[in-house]
Amino acid sequence: MRCDAVRRMLAAVLLLAGLAACATREPVVSLPDCRGEWFSLYTQPRRAIVTDAYAAQTMARLGLLDRIVALRDPDGLTADHPEWRAKLTALPILNGPRPQADLVVSSERPPGPDALPWVTACPPVLGSGDPQYDVGGLYGFVRDVGIAFGVVDRADALIREMRARVGRTTAGIRGKRVLIVHGVPTDDDLLQVEGRASLASGMVVLAGGINVTDADAEVTRAEAMGHHPEVVWLISDEKASFPGTTVVRSSPYAVDHVGPLNLDALDQIAAAMRRRPQ
Repeated sequence: MRCDAVRRMLAAVLLLAGLAACATREPVVSLPDCRGEWFSLYTQPRRAIVTDAYAAQTMARLGLLDRIVALRDPDGLTADHPEWRAKLTALPILNGPRPQADLVVSSERPPGPDALPWVTACPPVLGSGDPQYDVGGLYGFVRDVGIAFGVVDRADALIREMRARVGRTTAGIRGKRVLIVHGVPTDDDLLQVEGRASLASGMVVLAGGINVTDADAEVTRAEAMGHHPEVVWLISDEKASFPGTTVVRSSPYAVDHVGPLNLDALDQIAAAMRRRPQ
């Protein structure tokens, strides 16, 4: 009986010690989510599920590809530069139950509640009144990922490189009127134009240009050209002609979400503003 009592007492002491340790445990890192609410990580994450190519490309630039245990959507990986493409296309694709992981990294808002914390770029909901943004969203995403994985120095170095590149790209540009067209004209010559609540528009403004359309819309070619654009930015993998303007074409994968390829798109629109019309 005495041994049983000692064992019970020892178990109680160990339980209380464990609870006390949990109560005083400090988080490794705390970050805000897309709703502005803070979440904490109590261990350095080693295993990440990545939802999209843009987030995977960001992690690649930070030297974190070995932390990715599954990629949900690989669309856009092949649009990356050759030095990254082979590494990115070798990532394991999620084709079944979600593997064990510490967190999710995404360029998009979470679709709903999740048992895992999400590190995301938190892009604005278009049409919601959120302010327009440009590659500043990329800087924030890079730093948050760096903080989450304990590689802040790498993140800060990458952001400095990005800022320097943006400065070189946009220096000395005379702003021009830009029409942003998403996709090629339809058979009846209708165009999908992008308004000012978009990443592409934010990059036009960053490069010193003016987006000639206020809101996303489907318009005729005549209506679109009635805004007198000097540059047409065609967000498409296909070609189209807009006589009397400078036409620049970018892959949708470079401008549809926050990611490293945003800087390639910025280079393209900035270069177009320096060229004379065709």
